[in-house]
Amino acid sequence: FISLHQDCNYPQDSGLYTEIGGENAIGSTINVPLPPGSGTGCYAYAFQRIVIPALERFKPDMIFVSSGFDASYADPLASMMLSSEAFRDMATQLVSAARRLCQGRIVFAHEGGYSKDYVPFCGLAVIEALSGLRSPVEDDNLCEVNLWGYQSLQAHQAALINKVADYHHLPFVSSDSVDTDKAIEQSVQELQVAQQMQALLESITDPERRKV
Repeated sequence: FISLHQDCNYPQDSGLYTEIGGENAIGSTINVPLPPGSGTGCYAYAFQRIVIPALERFKPDMIFVSSGFDASYADPLASMMLSSEAFRDMATQLVSAARRLCQGRIVFAHEGGYSKDYVPFCGLAVIEALSGLRSPVEDDNLCEVNLWGYQSLQAHQAALINKVADYHHLPFVSSDSVDTDKAIEQSVQELQVAQQMQALLESITDPERRKV
C-alpha cells in the first residue's frame, strides 16, 4: 500500500512515514506525507523516487488505485496544487507500470476530492489516460495553475521524499521527467526572490525604514 497525501491533514494522527504496516504486515505500507503546497514537480518526483521503484520491487499481480482528487488546487479541504493534467500524468505512469509488471491489470476507484466544480475534470483526465482516448472537453484552468509559483519541485519536498525512499531502501531510478538538481536550484532562486520582495514591501510600508 502506497499513500501520497498531505501531511497532518486528515486524519491528523496518521499517515506518518514511520507507519509501515501492522504487526503481521511490517513493510507492506509506504506513507509519503507531502508538505502543504506541493505541486506537480513534487508529485512527479514522488512517483520517480518512490511509487515506481516500490511497484517494480513488489511486482504486483494487480494494481488497485484509490483515485482521490483531494490534491487538486481547487479542493476546499486540502492545500495542494495539482491540476487535472497532473492526475492524467500519474494515471498514465500507473497504466504503464501495470503493463510492464502485471499484464495491464489495474483498477481505479474514485476516492475523495471535494471540489464539485473541478473533480469532474480530474476524473475525466484519469479516464482518458485509462482509455488512451481524448475527449473534446478542455480544462480552461490548466494554463493558470501550471504557472503558479512553487509548482516545481522544492528543496524541502525533495528532502522529504528522499528520506522516505531511503527509509524503505528504495533504489534511485533516474528519469528525464524530473531534474532534481535543477529543480532544487530553481526553488532556492524562487525563495531568494520572495525574500527580496518581502524586504522591499517592508521598506515601503515601514515608516522607520523609509526614513533610512
